[in-house]
Formats: sequence, C-alpha cells, structure tokens
Amino acid sequence: MTTQETTEKAIQQANERERHLWRHTRWLAKAIQIMIFLWLLYPFVVRLATAAPLAPAYPSCDLKTQRAIQGETGGSVTDPRQAHLSVRANILQADISTARKARRLSQPQADSLWQRVAQVRRDAGRFVKAQGFLSAGERASYDRELDAVASAVCRAGI
Repeated sequence: MTTQETTEKAIQQANERERHLWRHTRWLAKAIQIMIFLWLLYPFVVRLATAAPLAPAYPSCDLKTQRAIQGETGGSVTDPRQAHLSVRANILQADISTARKARRLSQPQADSLWQRVAQVRRDAGRFVKAQGFLSAGERASYDRELDAVASAVCRAGI
C-alpha cells in the first residue's frame, strides 16, 4: 500500500468516526430535550393527578347510600317509606341549592329539578293520606325519579 492510499484510508476512517460521533451526539441532544420537556411537564402532571375530583362530591350522587337511607317518622310523615323519600328529597334539594350557588346549574335548571323533587314529596304524601301507607312499588318508582334528578345534578357538577 502506498502512502497516499494509507492516508486516504486514515481520512476515511476518521470521517466514519466523526459521523458516528455526530450520530450519537444528535441522539444525546434529543434525549436531553425530551428530559427537559418531561422535567417541565412533571409539576403539571402531579398537580392534575393530585387535584380534587372534577365533580363535587354531592351526597345525592352516591345512589347506593341514598337508596339505603332510613328516615324517621313523625309529624306529618307517618310511613317509613314516605320518611325515606322525605330524607332523600331534603338531601337532593340541598344539593340542587349547592350546585346552583356554585353556578353548576342555571336558575331555570335548578327550579325544574327542585319542582321534580317537590312533586315526588307531594305525591308520596297524597298516597299515604289516601291509602294509609306507601307501597314498595310506589317507593321504587319515586326512588327512580329521585335517581334521575340526582344524576342530572351530578352531571352538572362535572
């Protein structure tokens, strides 16, 4: 091999090493950019992960607990099933007021939901007055209506 060929080979090898180094340098620069981006993003992700839930925890949103509530009879409430509906109606109307104050519901929406709850309360009272008791089927029907109102309040809280 001549000196010129040796020199050209050495130059070629040096060029390959330089290309190889640049390739790794570009990869390292990208990795550093990604790490900086993640480092800057980390506080936001932590804040989102530890933030309070988006929907307010209205008591009426827990339907299982609401359906298990036992009300007390007394005064104008003479039937245990009517007492249950009365307690649920009180909780729902309180949640409607809270959602309205938090501006999660408009005034017309709040009025409409309030009237639906009041109608359940009135109808249950009428049935108890007429029959002397509230049947399990009527209670289930009124519970479904109160569940529908509760779901509307909970959706508005999101």
